[in-house]
Amino acid sequence: MSLLPGSKNHPTKSVSQYHDENAPAWDHDKTKTTTNNALGTKPQSNFEIRLPRRNALADVSNLKNPSEFVEPSSKKRSLQESQKQSLEYLPSTEEEFEHIRSKKRNKSSDNAVSTLEKTTQKNVSNSSDFTPSNPLMVEEYESEIFSYMESLETKCLPSATYMDRQQELTWKMREILNEWLVEIHTNFCLMPETLFLAVNIVDRFLSLRACSLTKFQLIGISALLIASKYEEVMCPSIQNFVYMTDGAFTAEDVCTAERYILRVLDYDLGFPSPLNFIRRISKFEDYDVQTRTLGKYLTEIYLFEHRLLQYRPSMVAASSMYLARRLLRRGPWNPALAKASGGYEEHTLKPVAYILLQYHNKPVEHKAFFQKYASKKNLKASVFVHQLVRQRFSVSHNADDEIQSDPSSSINSDGH
Repeated sequence: MSLLPGSKNHPTKSVSQYHDENAPAWDHDKTKTTTNNALGTKPQSNFEIRLPRRNALADVSNLKNPSEFVEPSSKKRSLQESQKQSLEYLPSTEEEFEHIRSKKRNKSSDNAVSTLEKTTQKNVSNSSDFTPSNPLMVEEYESEIFSYMESLETKCLPSATYMDRQQELTWKMREILNEWLVEIHTNFCLMPETLFLAVNIVDRFLSLRACSLTKFQLIGISALLIASKYEEVMCPSIQNFVYMTDGAFTAEDVCTAERYILRVLDYDLGFPSPLNFIRRISKFEDYDVQTRTLGKYLTEIYLFEHRLLQYRPSMVAASSMYLARRLLRRGPWNPALAKASGGYEEHTLKPVAYILLQYHNKPVEHKAFFQKYASKKNLKASVFVHQLVRQRFSVSHNADDEIQSDPSSSINSDGH
């Protein structure tokens, strides 16, 4: 399908679309002289690894001549003496044999339990909040992992005003592009993190370079290809992504745009997805399915609401879970949840929650996104929120109300 008007009539090979003097030509890359692939080219080289031939016996014995090794006489024993000594310890009856075997089994079991207790105590001492559960969650490293993610948030945050520097693009066009990416993401059954990374790549790229309208779709599909290679185990082929553009671009155009995007971003694709912070908060709720699904739906509004670009992913995730709990009447935002969210108190989450509520004051505009969460698999989260917010939330607000209003004013004073 063709997302943007005039994409078919416009020549796909153009140079001046990005208004970047250092930008390479779209139809070729002069820095590459061999066959192109998605990440560039492999340089021609005669590099070889030559392994030395070794004498296996010499390696095992650590001697130049294995025949020089002579066993000390004190350790020599004849075969008869060895057999005689071993026969002395053989049990004479079946009861003695069972007793010896059970004694060895109990000794091995005691050693294993002792080792496990020592290892558990060591891991618990390293993390005061460690609770044994699924070992794949590596909870003993939870604090280090999330500390690293928090350090990445500021680094990977795009400019919240980058659209002011774009001459041909608007925020509405960003919504159209992201809705198209949501549809492709759903059809390809990709990981949720792939979609957030693709949108972040587009936003960061547009924060650094200007883009024309005719190349906007090319940037979006190339960003989704890059995110798929980064996050997915089985990435769709480039021909599948080209097919979704309805012939507007070729595989060569996508490869060239992909290389250019990676160079602009300095090949830095580390992005802390909001879903990682949602999982951490959901852990302190005993993984409530309804709250978590509703929180994921509210978090994905980040793709269409440009006012959320100024907030960190962790704050968007915490605000989504906070609003989901209020809508589902799950109680107040307690200190345990605040600690799990990264230290966000209720008063800091209300401005973001208010933006999420405002998104539902207007008719449904992003149908692909709405239908995605209107399915039974996602508990019809989009239908539930739209109906509930319109019943409880007043749409008559002026500019002053938007600044001073309490986003939970649509919810009853008893917290429900």
